[in-house]
Amino acid sequence: MRRGLVIFLVIAAGTAALAAPAGFTVQDLVAMDRLSELASSSAHSRLAFTVSTLDREANRRRSDIWTVDAQDGGAPVRLTADPASDTSPVWSPDGQSIYFLSSRSGSSQVWRMPGMQAGEATQVTKYPLDIGAFGLSPDGRQLAVALEVYPDCANLSCTVDRIAAAEKRKATGRLYDSLMIRHWDTWKDGRRSHLFVAPVDMFEKTPDAAAPIDVMKGMDADSPSKPFGGAEEFTFTPDSRGVVFTARDAGREEAWSTNLDVWVSPIDGSARPRNLTATISLASLESHERHRAKALALLRHALVLAPGDQTATNELARARTGRLDPKQVAQDLVNNAAARVH
Repeated sequence: MRRGLVIFLVIAAGTAALAAPAGFTVQDLVAMDRLSELASSSAHSRLAFTVSTLDREANRRRSDIWTVDAQDGGAPVRLTADPASDTSPVWSPDGQSIYFLSSRSGSSQVWRMPGMQAGEATQVTKYPLDIGAFGLSPDGRQLAVALEVYPDCANLSCTVDRIAAAEKRKATGRLYDSLMIRHWDTWKDGRRSHLFVAPVDMFEKTPDAAAPIDVMKGMDADSPSKPFGGAEEFTFTPDSRGVVFTARDAGREEAWSTNLDVWVSPIDGSARPRNLTATISLASLESHERHRAKALALLRHALVLAPGDQTATNELARARTGRLDPKQVAQDLVNNAAARVH
């Protein structure tokens, strides 16, 4: 009897173990689809986004572009299915086309396709260098692209030739006479990410075109910033005549500087980039943030002293957005609320 009971308990425990959920594993994490790079259009309610999926057979991830209507909540539509990765969707101003980055040509270039349904994609750029990020002007006529170039090169061909020469070298040693030497997991080789501007249809008019305008000419700096910066760090001005971007142009102090400035440059390269935030120091920003944090604390205290005080509620909302002199207003509110309590 006892032997039979033991066998029964063992079988029961095994059955329960088999029936129990396995739990979330690292394999599940790796296999999950990932959504990113949401892009909206002012012309309609459709949204474009990137979906990254695991390709087990190729042992890599691949990305495709999808769209969905934000109003009717209909089923998402897959626009791309090329084995290469398609990323960074950007709507055209009229909302009829989507520009995106793809490596389907062998290098990372800008492509264009219909935005409402799956269709044939057309290659827009054919630069000899990979495009790291891009932006489309408000009038839809200009492209800003981020390319890794040697800052002292006059054209893209110069950078291409220097890369080819470096690859042919038998020696692997490098000589550095200043910092930075290595950033995160990448050794510095003298190249910088610069923003170049050219007409969208440049390669349609002149197939061999390779002369976009370097709007960061003369700057020993990167835009987007490395290693995590992207297209969110630059944009065209509303009139499409300039490019605004962030960059850290710190010279020999770059290795210990975290100060990014905002710059503006004309798209035709007729003037050097102009620093819009040169007078804003890190110390002044830190001081402002300290005052703002204190103001928020004082405003919350005012609401504790006078619950429901609409003035304090409104000022608290304004202080959070930085649209006032928070230190003085907060102190006045606390004084007034305290007076009412007593």
